[in-house]
Amino acid sequence: MRKIRMYRTGFGDCCCLRDRGRNLVVDFGTSNQKIGSRSRTEVFERIWKDLEGIPRKDLLLTGFLPAHTQGIVTIWNQGMASDAFGTVYLPDLFSEKEHSGILAMLLLADLLEESYLPGKQVSLLYFLRTLVMQDTRIVLVSRGDEFAGKYRTLWPECSALTGYVGGILQCLNQQESFAWRQLLTEADNLRLAFLEFIKTRGTAVEEAEVSSAETEPGKGHENRKEAGVRKDLAQVQEGLNRLRISGVLDTLKTAFARIRRRPQELRDLSGLCFQNRVQGDLNLLFTGDVPPSVLQKIMNNSDGRVPVYSHYWCIKVPHHGTSSHYFDFSPWTPDLLLISNGQYYPDEKSQEKNCRVSAQYAGLFYIPDTTMLCAEDGCCDGNQNGCTCLDYEIVSPGLYKDI
Repeated sequence: MRKIRMYRTGFGDCCCLRDRGRNLVVDFGTSNQKIGSRSRTEVFERIWKDLEGIPRKDLLLTGFLPAHTQGIVTIWNQGMASDAFGTVYLPDLFSEKEHSGILAMLLLADLLEESYLPGKQVSLLYFLRTLVMQDTRIVLVSRGDEFAGKYRTLWPECSALTGYVGGILQCLNQQESFAWRQLLTEADNLRLAFLEFIKTRGTAVEEAEVSSAETEPGKGHENRKEAGVRKDLAQVQEGLNRLRISGVLDTLKTAFARIRRRPQELRDLSGLCFQNRVQGDLNLLFTGDVPPSVLQKIMNNSDGRVPVYSHYWCIKVPHHGTSSHYFDFSPWTPDLLLISNGQYYPDEKSQEKNCRVSAQYAGLFYIPDTTMLCAEDGCCDGNQNGCTCLDYEIVSPGLYKDI
C-alpha cells in the first residue's frame, strides 16, 4: 500500500486506499446538508473529480446509511461514475433465506423514519434501485471472506444477526407477528430480486471480456433481464407503500415501542468491518459503524475463524468516534486513528451532543505515540480552544489529507 487518502465529508465517511495494483474507495457519504460552507452535493462533486484521477478502483460500502452512501448515490443520479468502479463490495445481507429477516428489520427502520422517500434520506431500497442502474460488478462479503485480493472481512456474521432478529420476534403477539410476516414477504422479494441482478451482472461482466462481435446478441438478453430486476425492485417499493397505507407499519411501530426495541440498532450491527489479508508493517483495521459489543467479538476472535493482529498501523474508529461506539484500541498500539467527524444538525440538542467525538479519544485518554487524524477539530468533547491531543492532524479546511 502506498497511502490512504481521507476525505472530509462531515458526519460521514470516505477514504481511498491507494495501491499500485488496484485502489479501494471505502464509503462515500454524509449525513450533513452542508460541509463547511459548501453544500454536500458540491463537496461530493469535488471529491469525485479528485477520484477520477485515481485509476483502477473498486468501491466498498460498510453500511447502507446516508453517512456511507449519500455521496455515491448523488453522483450516480447525476449520470457520473456509472462505470468507474470495477467492483462494488457490499455486506452480505442477501445470499441466504435467513437474511430476509435482517432486510425486513432494515426496511422497517427506514419506514419508521420515512427515509424511504428519496427527498429525505437514502434508504436501503432506494440505494439498491440506484445501484442496479450502474454498470458495475457486485460482490457480497461476510465474515472470513477475502476480497480485492488484499483484504479479509471481519464482519458481518449472518448467524449472529439472525439470532438477534429471532430474539426480538419472540416478543411479538399474534397480530404483530402477522404484520411482520407481511413485511418479511416484501423483504424476501427484495433479496431475491437483488440476487438475480448480481447473477445477471456477473454474467454480463464475463461476456464483456469476449469480443464485442461475439457478445452483442447476449448483451441485449442480459439488458432485458436487468430491466426485469429493476421492475421487481419497483414492485417492492409499491408493496411497502401498501403496507404503510394498510396500517401494517403502525402495528409494527406500536409493537417495537411496546418491547422497547429499535429496528435501527441492526443498521450498526450489520455493518462491514475488515482488515488487510496478510499481516505486515502496515496493518489496517476499518470498523464501519459496528458497536462495541461486535468489536469485542471481533478482537477476541470468539468463533476462532478470523484472528486479528496484535498491532495495527492504522485504525478507522467506528461511527465517527462518538461515545456510543467508543472502543479502547490501546492494546493494539495503533500508530494512527482515523476519525471521520464533522458538524451534524439533527433535531434535538441531545442528539447533537451524541454526534460529537468522545473525549475518551482525546486529552488525558489519548493513546501514547498515536496520531489522531480527524476531519474536523470543533466537533469533539475533548476540544477546548483547539485540539488537546499531543499528536494530531486535521483535514479541515482541506478536501482531503494523504497518509
